[in-house]
Amino acid sequence: MQINLLNDFIKAYENTYSVSFDDSFKGRIQELCKELNEPFMHASYALENELKELVFSLDKNVNIAIIGQFSSGKSSLLNLILGRDCLPTGVVPVTFKPTFLRYAKEYFLRVEFEDGSDIITNIEKLAFYTDQRNEVKQAKSLHIFAPIPLLEKITLVDTPGLNANENDTLTTLDELKNIHGAIWLSLIDNAGKKSEEDAIKANLELLGENSICVLNQKDKLSAEELDNVLNYAKSVFLKYFNELIAISCKEAKDEQSYEKSNFQSLLDFLTQLDTTVLKEKFVKRKILNLCEILEDENQLFVGIFDRLLNQFQSYEKHLLLAYENFLKEIEILNHQILEQLKSISERISSEIFASVKEKDAYFYKESKGFLKKDLYTRYDYKAPYISSDDAFLAMFYNSDVMSKEFKKIKNELYKSFEEIKMKLKDFINILEREILLFK
Repeated sequence: MQINLLNDFIKAYENTYSVSFDDSFKGRIQELCKELNEPFMHASYALENELKELVFSLDKNVNIAIIGQFSSGKSSLLNLILGRDCLPTGVVPVTFKPTFLRYAKEYFLRVEFEDGSDIITNIEKLAFYTDQRNEVKQAKSLHIFAPIPLLEKITLVDTPGLNANENDTLTTLDELKNIHGAIWLSLIDNAGKKSEEDAIKANLELLGENSICVLNQKDKLSAEELDNVLNYAKSVFLKYFNELIAISCKEAKDEQSYEKSNFQSLLDFLTQLDTTVLKEKFVKRKILNLCEILEDENQLFVGIFDRLLNQFQSYEKHLLLAYENFLKEIEILNHQILEQLKSISERISSEIFASVKEKDAYFYKESKGFLKKDLYTRYDYKAPYISSDDAFLAMFYNSDVMSKEFKKIKNELYKSFEEIKMKLKDFINILEREILLFK
């Protein structure tokens, strides 16, 4: 019975953790995730989910975030990609939650709420959920589905403006952690400004090498002004992006000026993205981040265990010293006990000696001589003896001195051993307090 249970356990373990994968990138990632999920690794629930998401991400669309300051034209740009005015535009900060643009055979909107519920509704209802002036159920994210071929392999993420308000900024930064690349959208008037560069630097680690800088509203500049701005912007921004282009969302809305808008350059950039490479880079970046976290965690635990080891070593020295002190105390206690027992023994012997008495006694001895054959002579003498009754009465009944002596020894012994016990308890409590600090 027990052997069968053990065999079943081994088979279940092998089925779960002894799975083999191919030598592809995905297979190697699956193998790594499997090793990190081994029971002896004690992976947290959060880490297990993170590893699962990494593997799943290789089969999902790449996420390209649209990042920019408020009123940089993000909504207008995305409306052009969607082929219709889905996202509301205006002077008020309307995008208060991350908005995902996904592929579907028809237009519709999915709203995901903070409580985990969601609804599917008409795309025209989007403005109602994005206008911050409306008091609506707290939405977590918005998902726009549209029949746009570009979205078959790419999911675009519209993020709140970086300077819209504090909450939007935090949400934006949080969403950037799960993107494969980014479109940094800036007004051409801000091109190369320190404030814009500071914002880029703050998010540089998240942007990585898969991002493009897009300057909007190029229609405001003449050809000469545009060349000057682009040259300057490239000298500043190309340190952070692998490509920089200027577009005009306004011109792209008009079929007559579409080619002049240069909007097609942005679409070409998106369609030509190597999604396989982006996914692999994303997974590598996430794995690297996880490794750094695990390394930091490992260093933290190493430091804790080193401190714990030092605590035990210090405790060991303290223990040896305390042991020597205990031996000395016990030796002194033994000496005191022996002295007290010696004193009692002397008193007992004194009482016993005082109880020695004499009594008449005699014995017969065969007489010697020729004429005294078969005759015995009696000899009388005084024989000492101990009167046990008198001694017992003298020591315990007629006097309480002996009783007091024994009680005194008992109390002193009890007190001495209690003091030793208290010292031992205090000693253990000190260690327990120190060790519990590491719990």
